Amino acid sequence: MVDTDEILASAVDIFAPCALGAILTPDSIGDLQAQIVCGLANNQLSEPNVGDALAEAGITYVPDYVANGGGISAAGAAIYSQPTDEEISSKIDRIHDTVLEILRTADEHQQPPSIVADQLARARVHAARPIGGTANKGA
Repeated sequence: MVDTDEILASAVDIFAPCALGAILTPDSIGDLQAQIVCGLANNQLSEPNVGDALAEAGITYVPDYVANGGGISAAGAAIYSQPTDEEISSKIDRIHDTVLEILRTADEHQQPPSIVADQLARARVHAARPIGGTANKGA
């Protein structure tokens, strides 16, 4: 077990702050020893520019809403349709592809993954909305 005031400086490959919202600040990035930050809940960045600081430090960041997309996908499907277990599993399996898409695009365009993930999320939400701005119940 690691004391909370020492957690950022722990020598780990992946830092997964799943219940520590806004733990990554402009000041705390210097303490971080992990090569990857990938938590599943509670947005780890204290402010959007921390995603830039992570990229500048060479730390790969996967936003919580991307890594945990399976939960919202399954919940949405259950609300708007009656999906089979295979359909839900397929949606969850696509998280891997989405993460790779984000990381490749970030690398190709020399942008932080946090920015690319936000752009992709906005594009997907926009594409899912019919003209007039109401949610597409069948999506």
